[in-house]
Amino acid sequence: MTVIHLADRAANESTWLAMRRNVVTASEACHIMGTADPGWSKSWDKLALEKQSGERGEVTPRMAAGTWWEKPILEYLRTLSGFWVGHETALLGHVDHPHIAASVDAWVGRSESRNPSQEPLEAFLALYVDGVALGGSEAWAGFRELQRAARWHAEAWALAETKNQASKDRPKWNKPGRPPEYYETQAQAQMAVVPLDLVFLTAKVDANELHVHAIRRDDFFIADYRSEAKRFYDRYLA
Repeated sequence: MTVIHLADRAANESTWLAMRRNVVTASEACHIMGTADPGWSKSWDKLALEKQSGERGEVTPRMAAGTWWEKPILEYLRTLSGFWVGHETALLGHVDHPHIAASVDAWVGRSESRNPSQEPLEAFLALYVDGVALGGSEAWAGFRELQRAARWHAEAWALAETKNQASKDRPKWNKPGRPPEYYETQAQAQMAVVPLDLVFLTAKVDANELHVHAIRRDDFFIADYRSEAKRFYDRYLA
């Protein structure tokens, strides 16, 4: 077993926050790898200063809304896909790479003993596999095909990461059928900690569109990320 629970946000948020300051987390990977949006990217020095100071950044209304929407989006994914989706609140670490950690939103596991909803919810689903959009029954079949090719960790064969996006963000997700690069980086950083091959990056766009991007494991990127995160850790946190 390579994955360990470092701290549980639901049990003690203060401990969870303190533990995050001592490792490089998946949500920080875009700053480590230089894939963050230019409007809010952070240098290594700035990121380290924030982690060392222990100060929490401002929780904006949009960030608060994203936290609130997390469970409904996961329930939406569960209903549409027909798979078990288990919410996760722990900060996860890797035995062999103790300098990195990830707070994943959910595990995706075995099929439930029921058929997924067909109407009207499937009309709002777009499953993107390698940049190709699948809708309706094709999306559901796509979930099944991905499951057949996946390896398992305990009861799960994939992770799920949720995003709450406004209508003005739609172009970032639709063209060219890929999510923003900084979210792809976050997904790869999660798989650098958890030995799974797939993250369902699930975004509610505007009122009722659900975009599910199947992000496949990229071992070359993960090796680079682990190396860069170790450099950051040794320079600022060790």
